[in-house]
Amino acid sequence: MKRIYSTLVFFSLLFASPNLLTAQDQTSTRSEKPIFKRHLLKVNLTGLALHNYGLQFEEVLSKRMSVALSYRIMPSGNIPFKTFITSQSNNSQSAEDALNAIKLGGSAITADLRFYLGKKGYGRGFYVSPFYRHATFNAKGLNFNYTDINNQTASIDLSGNLTGNTVGLMLGSQWFIGKNFCLDWWIIGPHFGTANGVFSAHTNVSLDQLEQESIRSSLSTFDIPFTKESYTVSANEIKLSLDGPWAGIRAGIQLGFRF
Repeated sequence: MKRIYSTLVFFSLLFASPNLLTAQDQTSTRSEKPIFKRHLLKVNLTGLALHNYGLQFEEVLSKRMSVALSYRIMPSGNIPFKTFITSQSNNSQSAEDALNAIKLGGSAITADLRFYLGKKGYGRGFYVSPFYRHATFNAKGLNFNYTDINNQTASIDLSGNLTGNTVGLMLGSQWFIGKNFCLDWWIIGPHFGTANGVFSAHTNVSLDQLEQESIRSSLSTFDIPFTKESYTVSANEIKLSLDGPWAGIRAGIQLGFRF
């Protein structure tokens, strides 16, 4: 009987030992890499105040790294850096008059790669984030004056689309609030790149040669520093093309939900 009992105990321990080892491994793994919520969905609070609406989704990949994708939509408003552009223009009054009238609205998609540098990590603490942004804008109200066939001052309004591609570097910090929320501070994120666009207008009445020449003269005074401008004028269409640098700054506060 003692031999049978000893045999049963031996096989019981033999089958139990793998489970005990597994439990020890799981405990060890958890102590080395704590369980955390990988997904963060955030809304830009600063953008809400400025009528610039944005969402960001962040996926935490490891203690030090995460990726994020943002979408922003902007209602029609003033062109960015308008004051700086006009101050650098060779013909500041002409550029200022045109840029004051133009309104831009559009959207942007931004891809971030975040590196968390603090001790906590896993989506917490100070981070640096190189990013790429693709932005599209619809523009209207680019106004130019010319002399019509009756020797009177008339005006044309050009409208069109502008596309910008920029890269930049964000410095920021993120905190967890309780179990389900986070606060993300975009300290500063300058970005630089290029943009190009085409603005045009169509006329119902054919423009004669003198009117076309007057429009060309008006367009030739439009000068944006570091930007290449080209234009064509025909009897029924005016087209202005722009190609040059583009820049911006990301900053603000985001409130997020973790899941």
